[in-house]
Amino acid sequence: GSLPARARTIAVYSLSENEYQLPLAMTLASILSEQEKVLLLDLQENSGLSQVAGDCSGTGLEELLVMLEGGKFSLNRMMACVGHMDRLDYVYPAGNTECLCETSAASYQQLIRVLSKEMGYHTVILNLGSRFAGFFEMLEACQTLYLLKNRGGLGKWRQKEFEEELQKHGLPQSLDWMQEIAIPVATGPVISCERLVEQWKWNDMGDSIRRMMSCG
Repeated sequence: GSLPARARTIAVYSLSENEYQLPLAMTLASILSEQEKVLLLDLQENSGLSQVAGDCSGTGLEELLVMLEGGKFSLNRMMACVGHMDRLDYVYPAGNTECLCETSAASYQQLIRVLSKEMGYHTVILNLGSRFAGFFEMLEACQTLYLLKNRGGLGKWRQKEFEEELQKHGLPQSLDWMQEIAIPVATGPVISCERLVEQWKWNDMGDSIRRMMSCG
């Protein structure tokens, strides 16, 4: 049956600079977690989250999908699939990333409803990867899309084609739904994902994100 609780869903996606998707998603989640309970759901193949998270003890997104398929959820099993970094909660990433494209948008949406109802999440940040079946259906269920802006080259043409696809699927391109973010140019080596998130959170990048959130 239908579940009454529903978290706000925010998507993060890039057409080319996808190595920065994870730190951007973590920065968004970290900022929001100052005011509410936030969950990061990583659907990007080899995003690097497993390196940040460390040992997930064999549980995570795959276990949640098994429970979803069987229609039986255990709160203890669900809690074992979620890790914590400061105030931020995240689902341990899938070990077999093939399951990411094999899962339907309807299943992901149902999983988000279950997690928000049973574990009290106000917002779920989706770090999106490849175009799985129902990709645009999943976007339609999101309240905001943060699109990493491409620099030069063919970036503007790729974004134009993407926006045309959004139109075909009846999705808006207004600023209150799709926000473009330009990733700052790195002036030195990236020491770690966590350090990068901390820098972005408190520099001009974080200020820009907070302004976007207040306008959205």
